[in-house]
Amino acid sequence: MRRPLLLFLAFLFSLQSVAQNPELFKTWYLYEIEFDLGDPLSISNITPSISPILSINTSLDFTGFGACNDFSGNFTYELDSNGYEFLTAGNYSNTTLKCINQEHINFEVNYFLYFSSGLPLFLQVGQTFLSLEVAPGFLLKFQDTPILSISENTKQPVYFYPNPVSNTLFISSENTLIENITVYSVLGEKVMELTAKEINSIDVSSLSEGLYLLEINTPEGRNIQKFIKK
Repeated sequence: MRRPLLLFLAFLFSLQSVAQNPELFKTWYLYEIEFDLGDPLSISNITPSISPILSINTSLDFTGFGACNDFSGNFTYELDSNGYEFLTAGNYSNTTLKCINQEHINFEVNYFLYFSSGLPLFLQVGQTFLSLEVAPGFLLKFQDTPILSISENTKQPVYFYPNPVSNTLFISSENTLIENITVYSVLGEKVMELTAKEINSIDVSSLSEGLYLLEINTPEGRNIQKFIKK
């Protein structure tokens, strides 16, 4: 009877070692990325603006979003003999929607590589921050609040809220004429289109849960954002 008891205690200890960072298990918002020993790239400087995220649940399964594609997989956790923590991504997959903007395409190539490579990621996590480093000069920095781009802070002619949304997505254009709005799934499938000149809200109650792309066309140009249907 002693051996099963020891195995059970070892199992409980392994669970405790993973759970020692409860702050890890939430949705994180990427605000800076470093790759290939280059200068850090601030997400707020990418145009059109994007909001990359990484959500980690208590089973260490993860989901995320880049610029126009989402991804998923599961982490394995390791605590080495020096007390350093590592996460290694496995079972990784991402959607293959082609981003319209080349800057977005370049960003996703670098962002997704951290998870698709299968290399251990050096983990540092606190109440409001998360960093994942695969090697010196290759670093992801997250915070626990959404990032606003420079253009959103200074201009932002169109707002939409709430996000995530259950039933009604409200649109505020601040004297900017909305010509039409199209909603796409993350696979690029058009699921909704509105062409009225005055659009104040969108009924999304019939949509399945998940990530969607919101394409808003105005006389100033096209703006693509993402929202989460819950």
